[in-house]
Amino acid sequence: KELVTIVLMGYRVSRFGNYHRLFEEYTRMKPTVDRIIFIWNNVAESPPPHPPGVVLIRAQENNMMNRYTLGDEHIRTEAVLTIDDDVLLIHGLLRCLLQTLLSHRDSIVGLDARHVDLSTGNYMSVPAFSEGSNVVIGKTMLMDKRFRAIAAALPTAVKESVFTGGVCEHCDDLVMNAVVSNVTKVGPVRLVPEIWPNVRAKLPSPDGVSSKPMWYGPDGRWSQCIRWLMQFYGDDVLFRPNPQQNTHEIQCRAAAAVGA
Repeated sequence: KELVTIVLMGYRVSRFGNYHRLFEEYTRMKPTVDRIIFIWNNVAESPPPHPPGVVLIRAQENNMMNRYTLGDEHIRTEAVLTIDDDVLLIHGLLRCLLQTLLSHRDSIVGLDARHVDLSTGNYMSVPAFSEGSNVVIGKTMLMDKRFRAIAAALPTAVKESVFTGGVCEHCDDLVMNAVVSNVTKVGPVRLVPEIWPNVRAKLPSPDGVSSKPMWYGPDGRWSQCIRWLMQFYGDDVLFRPNPQQNTHEIQCRAAAAVGA
């Protein structure tokens, strides 16, 4: 049976309560979860306690791309889920994501769709569904392991773009959308969770960064990053809606729920 590796990345001591719950919940999903890798990005603070079933990696620098490039020696599955530390997937939804990836190996499968205007490079936080969502954000992203090797070997300019002060600072998920679509020429797939128990729970998110006004609008950081990526890779390939479905979305069916 297909299994998944979960990669969590943490930085904030204020979220230790989240990590405790995430470790506890995901280690219970062993029928689906092969291994949990926790990357601690805070070089100045000690990581939270973790159970024996969690692989801890202490990063040497606070780099947002670490969740896509570190820990591959511990990954034994083809499917790898990167997920934020302020949300929790119920087991049924994780199964839905995994089943969707099995049919769309060349795409990133996610839950949070966004839209990029291909004529301007503007990033829209609310998808224009009439045109198709063509980006999924890093809050929940499932992809084939092979894309991690590509991320680890990115050109220096792309690697440095996510550093503090870079044009894609805190936009590592947009970089991964670009990396995958540049290789496969296929856009992401959004899975729509509609049927209980296929849900994602919210956890506390103190000190979050993406809610700040500087991220939004044509001159916001997301749009600036998108335009830079389109210039670097070529706007004829990036951020195209996935042609494999008419609606670019797949509904999460109750039949996928296992042990939720």
